[in-house]
Amino acid sequence: MVTVFSEIERPGVAKPVHVDWRVGTNGASYKLLDVIVEGASLSNTLRSDFGSIVRQEGNQIGGLLTALREKTEALKAEHN
Repeated sequence: MVTVFSEIERPGVAKPVHVDWRVGTNGASYKLLDVIVEGASLSNTLRSDFGSIVRQEGNQIGGLLTALREKTEALKAEHN
């Protein structure tokens, strides 16, 4: 695994955003493992959010799957 460090500059904003990309290899190809924005890991955030939903649904993965389907449909509706 390697970490690629980057800064994203935005027009009109003095301070750039620090974004780190954790990348692994799978044979001859690369795979994005995590994105860390200003120190906040996307994979850790999602793990925490998903775990919370599973616990709220009585430790059943079905509740998480339902929530993800509903969120996906809501996002699709927003973009149509």
